[in-house]
Amino acid sequence: MKTVTAIRNLSSREAGWDGHNAPMPQPRAIEHAGRWIEQAYAVVAAAPTVWHDPYVSSDESGDVSLEWWNGTRKITVYVTPEIVEYVQMCGPDIVSQMEDGEITCPAVWRKLWDWLGEGVGVLEWRIEV
Repeated sequence: MKTVTAIRNLSSREAGWDGHNAPMPQPRAIEHAGRWIEQAYAVVAAAPTVWHDPYVSSDESGDVSLEWWNGTRKITVYVTPEIVEYVQMCGPDIVSQMEDGEITCPAVWRKLWDWLGEGVGVLEWRIEV
């Protein structure tokens, strides 16, 4: 899977990879993200929906970040060595149009994926880099 390869490639990043002293991605976060994305893909593949590869990166904590956009909707998933968290957004107002939490089971991921694709055609999906 292309996304698993992109996640594994994060291990080649060195400290300061972003020009702003970001740490190198944590090896355990990379391993966890590889396992999690395969499970996330399986949940989507089992449903009548289409998988879209996320934008893959790492963050200022050395965790793995995965981002999907669909129109004004966006889901960012942060994978640490221990947990998987999300931020769900549907516009610029972070008070009324944002929600966050932990992805603790496949049903939580399925609900997020369904929300991301809700009411928007497949042709409108986009990846921003």
